[in-house]
Amino acid sequence: MKSTTLKNRLLIVFTVVFLAVVAGTLINLKLMTILQKEMQSIFEIDLKVQQKTEQLRHNIEIIQHQVLQATLNKNKEHLIASLKQDGYITELLNEIKAIDTTNDFNQSFDRIKQDYQQFIETALAINMQRNTPFQTIPQPPNKLRITFEKLNQSLDRMVNQARKHLNQRAASIQYQSEHSILIHWILTIAILSVLMAAMLLLERKLTRPVAKISKILKQITQTPQGLNKRMPTGLKHEIGTLCIGINHMLDNLQKTTVSHEHLETLINQRTIELTQEINERKQAEEQLHLAATVFETTSEGIMVTDAKNQFKAVNSAFCHMTGYSELEILGQNPRLLQSDRHHATFYNTIWEALKSHGHWAGETWNKRKNGEVFPAWLSIASVKTGEHNRAVQYVAILRDITEQKQDEEQILRQATYDSLTNLPNRTLFLEHLSRAIATIKQQQGTLALLFIDLDNFKSVNDTLGHDKGDILLQQAAHRLKKCIRKVDTIARFGGDEFTVILQMIDSAHSAGQVAEKIIDTFATPFLLSGNEAYIGASIGISLSPHDSSDPTVLLRNADIAMYQAKAAGRNQYYFFTEEINIAAQARMNMELDLRRAIERNEFSVNYQPIVDLCSGKVSGLEALVRWHHPKHGWIAPDKFIPLAEETGLINPIGEWVLQTACQQGQEWLKEGLQPLVISVNLSSCQMMTGKMIDILERILNETGYPTEFLVLEITESLLLEDTATTTQQLHKLKDMGIRLSIDDFGTGHSSLSYLKHFPVDTIKIDKSFIQDMATLPEDASLVQAIVAMSHSLGLSTIAEGVENEDQLALIRTLKCDFVQGYYYSKPLHPNELIAFLTKTGYTSNLFATTVSLANGSQLQH
Repeated sequence: MKSTTLKNRLLIVFTVVFLAVVAGTLINLKLMTILQKEMQSIFEIDLKVQQKTEQLRHNIEIIQHQVLQATLNKNKEHLIASLKQDGYITELLNEIKAIDTTNDFNQSFDRIKQDYQQFIETALAINMQRNTPFQTIPQPPNKLRITFEKLNQSLDRMVNQARKHLNQRAASIQYQSEHSILIHWILTIAILSVLMAAMLLLERKLTRPVAKISKILKQITQTPQGLNKRMPTGLKHEIGTLCIGINHMLDNLQKTTVSHEHLETLINQRTIELTQEINERKQAEEQLHLAATVFETTSEGIMVTDAKNQFKAVNSAFCHMTGYSELEILGQNPRLLQSDRHHATFYNTIWEALKSHGHWAGETWNKRKNGEVFPAWLSIASVKTGEHNRAVQYVAILRDITEQKQDEEQILRQATYDSLTNLPNRTLFLEHLSRAIATIKQQQGTLALLFIDLDNFKSVNDTLGHDKGDILLQQAAHRLKKCIRKVDTIARFGGDEFTVILQMIDSAHSAGQVAEKIIDTFATPFLLSGNEAYIGASIGISLSPHDSSDPTVLLRNADIAMYQAKAAGRNQYYFFTEEINIAAQARMNMELDLRRAIERNEFSVNYQPIVDLCSGKVSGLEALVRWHHPKHGWIAPDKFIPLAEETGLINPIGEWVLQTACQQGQEWLKEGLQPLVISVNLSSCQMMTGKMIDILERILNETGYPTEFLVLEITESLLLEDTATTTQQLHKLKDMGIRLSIDDFGTGHSSLSYLKHFPVDTIKIDKSFIQDMATLPEDASLVQAIVAMSHSLGLSTIAEGVENEDQLALIRTLKCDFVQGYYYSKPLHPNELIAFLTKTGYTSNLFATTVSLANGSQLQH
């Protein structure tokens, strides 16, 4: 027989206990009801006994009266019949007897019957003895009275005995009732105790196996060998089933090939995936909320259409942009916004892109409600769903780019047009040049490119100010426009450089005519707010396709030709030729070699003596820079010095020469030589940097050469600029104790008034005047004037380039102070110079000697 489950057992126990309690309660209630009825019956009998007793007594009195009455009436028969037929006593006795049937009661009953029979007989006997009638009812005879009293006493005794018996029965019933309740509670407590015991027994059977199972599970989880343990077998009911299931699970775990670490990895991975999914859901909810917020608050118009391309939803920005309200636009077709600036093919392209790629973006022209057409950036994406991947909705973002287009046009103009002259700039010009070259290729024509550089513009800009220079550039652009055709292009290439494209010209002669016209136009003075300015134009011309069909090469060729025109004397035009190209290439190579010369230590400094005419001794030195090229040998200064000034390389070269000269002079002083004045020629480029003072202070501090033995030689062009920066630097040099000399004096074209404004000590007369004095009287007169003027201003003079006796004799007669040239010595290496000084003697009487980045005439000696 199969064992029942714990649950069924508990149900059976609870059911039995419940039925037992209910049955006990019902029995107790039934017993109480019976007892209550018996008590009620006793009370009723007691009351009935009292009533019957009283009635019996009354009847006895009646009988007694009747007996006496019958006795008096001598009616014996009536009396006997009355006594025998009266059932009062018999009824009473039967009812009392029904109360109990004990022996005592039966004896009392029999005694009463006897007494009653005796009473009757006594009454009869007395009645027989009465032979005479009586008027009143007399007292009964003693014998009858005694019998009557005896009957009453027996009756009282019987009633008392009956009441006593009734009381006993009532007490017994009450005792039985109380005993029944007690038994009921005892039975109930007993049943509950049995139930508790059953529960404890069941709990014991449940708790101990569960505790054992928990202990084994703890051992399984705490040690890697825990999987070898097993749950106890033999347990019944659900716990036994649980143990069997756990054992099966442990068996399956042992059989699996997945390692513990792999399981942990899988669990961690799944945990991460679940966490990521939760985060993604949260993010998705946040994104939905954000999307709804963005949809309403974004400044870009958003519209959603259904598969039939009808508006389903728009945001407030869209309504504000188009002028339509939401009620007006919903249900409408987007064609409502189309302008007449797009053809049908444009919209067909959009639909094709949506079908093939699912999205499209681009610029469109749309129409507002008021008819205004505006540019917009439109981005459309299709929303597809279902198995057939069909588009069910289209979402579009519309952004008004009116301001953006205006800004782009403004930026484009700023990027492609010169803000000062309103001409195309370099970028736009190169685009036009590329298109123009492509056009002449197709039409097999000729194109001319003019590269124009304004001559003397820098002087105007520096003397009159940059504001006047800007006005000059505007006027120059205006004049250039008048010199070309409408089909041609003019641009400001940068600074004071302009370029012109002459399209489809007949021949090179036509380009030359335009160039001559430009030069003639610029010959007229420019009026700059009350000031007149004279400038020229150096023009280089290159032709396409003759010279090149590449825009960059064509422009470079025109630039090279322009530099050739400027080198040839300015204010003229040159066509690009191969010879010019070769010279430009050589110049470029020389510039590259010149940049490397300082790093390769290819420069050196030689010193040319300056002789005092009075003593005939050397009184100073002029240092001359020399460049020995590793491939081309010695390169003349007149070839690389102008290039260095144009490229700005004169600054590091000049600094190196100054450093070398001061360091050499200090070494001579340490060797015990009498101090000699060394002069250094400064280029105007060096002075314009504004750093010359700092450079000089650093070199003098590093070398320790005395400032009183250093002279800096400057050119007239630097003095002619007469800027505040130049003046300040020259006075600063004078305050440092450095003397100043003007080199190549007489070659300038400006007033000599600057001699009064600048702290100059010496004037060096250019060799071009010295060389021709013997054959050209006017040169001798000019030299004489220069010497006289210098002496009148308290300045010393040095004659450069003295090469023979005749020149020296003339210089003596003109009372020049010092001479310098090949007549006495060429520039010497420092070692050669020491031997020369020892032979000829020297003095430190000269206030200046020149360390020069020498001009061409000197370096050709």
